[in-house]
Order: sequence, then structure tokens, then C-alpha cells
Amino acid sequence: MQRNNNCALVLCAMLAATGCGDSGSNGGTGGDGGAGGGPGTPALESLSEAPTFAVVSSDFSSSSIAVFDADFDPLDESWINSGTEFPGLVAALSGDVVLPNRQASDGTIAMLDRLGTDVASRFYVPSGNLDGQVRTQGEAMDVGFSSNPQDLVFVNETSAWVTRFGINLDSNAPPENQGTDLLEIDPSTMTLTGGRIDLSSLNTTGTVMTDDGPVEVTVYARPNRAVLVGSTIIVGLDRLS
Repeated sequence: MQRNNNCALVLCAMLAATGCGDSGSNGGTGGDGGAGGGPGTPALESLSEAPTFAVVSSDFSSSSIAVFDADFDPLDESWINSGTEFPGLVAALSGDVVLPNRQASDGTIAMLDRLGTDVASRFYVPSGNLDGQVRTQGEAMDVGFSSNPQDLVFVNETSAWVTRFGINLDSNAPPENQGTDLLEIDPSTMTLTGGRIDLSSLNTTGTVMTDDGPVEVTVYARPNRAVLVGSTIIVGLDRLS
């Protein structure tokens, strides 16, 4: 994919300000659950109230997330950004960040660091405390594999599915490092469950022209955004070689 580094990407997401959030942990990053602002691990500045909207601004070199109230008045114009460093933050924000299409209704806000960083993070609001962080792939970075997460679909308190755009060309890689799939995360602990939905059966082929004539290439499913409708996750596919 080619990206214009001079162009800002802006996404808005509704945040749920009610409900109880369970704890999350990943290598000591989680905390005890709590209503709305859960204790967690101190990470970000606290807000005056739970936000209704969040906006991501990014030029793919740096990124910033602003949060707003129900009237779209700013609560913090740069609540977290690529320069944010707090003791509880295991992985700082990269320049390629997205918010899930829909946030969980448990008093948290989630965000995804994409290509090369591959981390899902959740923070309590309005406290700003870190609920937890988890890598969206296994520990072994085979063949420079990046899962490149695109969306996080919350199904229930212990199940959320991340769409993984990245593809590992190593056919012997373990399932957690294969990509072109949905990988399950337990939001209550911010850990990988081992659950996986392989979308490689939706790969196809295409023809590209080269100096030596046409060549058949694999076109991978590459899941992007997704949404939960009833008990079904509807996933958009980019289908790129």
C-alpha cells in the first residue's frame, strides 16, 4: 500500500461511559477492574469526565488522539500522542494508530497500533489508567512478520477479535504469526486466547504484467474493518497481493 505522508487520517469513535471494566494484564500491565475509571496502572492524565468522542490525527510519522464531550467540546486535544511516556505504558503510541469501529461498553477506550508495532491497548476513562496492552501476534517475529491490526470487535467481556491485515509468507509459521485472519483477545486480561479464524480460504489469484509478460500472483484476503451484527462478525476484505 502507498500512503501519502502529508495527509492526516481522522477517525471518530463513540465511547461508552457506563458499565464496569474488568482488569487486564500482559506482562504486568493490567490492573484491578472498576466502574468507569477502573484503577488499572497510572498512565495518562485523568479527564474531567468520560469522553463521548475520540479523534485520531496521524501523518503516519506521528499520531495524536483528542477526546471530546457529547457536545464535541474538547476535553483534551492531545490526550495521548507519539511523545507520551508514562511508567505504565509498555509500548508508546506509534505514527500509525486507529480506533476500533465500536468501543466496548465497559468504561474503557481501546486503540490499535498498526504496521510494525502491532499492539492493542485499553485505557479506563476518565481516569486515564492503563487497563492493559497485548501484542497482536506471537513472540517470534518470523520473517519480519507484522500482523498490522486494523480493527477490534468486542463480542463479550472475555472475547474480542482483532482483524489482522498482515500476511506471513513463511508457511511454517505458527498460527499466531500467520495473519490474514481474526485473532481472539480476552479483554478482561488483555491476553491472546489462542482462538483464530483463518481467512486464507478467501485468497484468490490475479495477473500482473511484468517485463517478461503476465505473471499469476496470490491476492490475499487481508481483513480490514469489521462490525458485530447480532452474533455475526461482518468483515471487509481489501484483497491485495
